[in-house]
Amino acid sequence: MANLNDMLKNMELHKNFYIRGVVNSLLPEFANPLDTSITEKNISGEAIELLRTVAQKEHPDLKDGQVVQMGHSQDGEIKNALGSFGLTKQNGKYVVFDTYDFSPLQSIDFLDAVQMSAEDKSPYMVARYLGGKLMPENPDGSSREDAMRVRIEIPNEPDTIDTEYDDDIPEGAKDFVFAGPMTNKRFSLWKTFSGSM
Repeated sequence: MANLNDMLKNMELHKNFYIRGVVNSLLPEFANPLDTSITEKNISGEAIELLRTVAQKEHPDLKDGQVVQMGHSQDGEIKNALGSFGLTKQNGKYVVFDTYDFSPLQSIDFLDAVQMSAEDKSPYMVARYLGGKLMPENPDGSSREDAMRVRIEIPNEPDTIDTEYDDDIPEGAKDFVFAGPMTNKRFSLWKTFSGSM
């Protein structure tokens, strides 16, 4: 697949691969297994910018202390990654909050989930199945005490680091995840991508 330079040269061709790398940092399967929560500190700068873009587009006039539900009207990768989640504003900053737990899929077994994912060419059903097994909600639909918590405070400026060094995507990688603040090249990629949205 593409490396960072390939994406920079032709974002339109590599857009789907790029957005997967952005969204993957929001998914529990790409999180550090020792983390008990997901915050702005352990997702990528690109994921923060994606959340900012969605929040500003859907709720540009959100007031401090106001709480809204997000995720029902979104489509595509971000809805698959987060499902529905809460959004509020505190001290002028958007804050995304959620609890990562899943209602178990009663009527689907693992092989069915694998087949559905293969047919859709998307890991969603397998991830959803595993979420229901590994991070289930309580039988009454409430969140378990040990569920992974999400609280992402979106800073007022992009999360960047002034360096020309990048860990590139391994050659032939089918999937990848961005990590940490955006480097100069990754910020250029984000601006190219977000300009095409």
